[in-house]
Amino acid sequence: MENFNFLKLGNYRFCIAVPITHPLANKETISIKDLSGERITAITRGDSKQNQDILNKIKENCKNVEILEAPLFYDINVFNKCEETNSLLVTLECWSDIHPAFKTIPLDSGETIPYGIIYSKHPTEDAKKFIEIIKKLI
Repeated sequence: MENFNFLKLGNYRFCIAVPITHPLANKETISIKDLSGERITAITRGDSKQNQDILNKIKENCKNVEILEAPLFYDINVFNKCEETNSLLVTLECWSDIHPAFKTIPLDSGETIPYGIIYSKHPTEDAKKFIEIIKKLI
């Protein structure tokens, strides 16, 4: 946050993207303990406290879990790689319809992560006006 400004617009729940052929795909919610023995792809670096908290809970509460490192930003290639390797993916509810071979299931742990607009610490006048309009709308 020291390098940019952030205008929070809301929160997304953490979810697990599960291949539709996986046994967990039949669940309505997934608990952390359901992830024991699974191969899970997740963002393992970066500055998101929320991501680190989820990964720490998984590591602390799951036996024989394998965490694979994902790129800092997800794209369709990340989902394709998970499909090829039969890996689960720590994701957010906003990605729920991104890939037809996955079912996105909420984690029952209740954690969320904020989303919003990232902008310069020293925005232009136009950017300042835009942010002020958004603030009034929310």
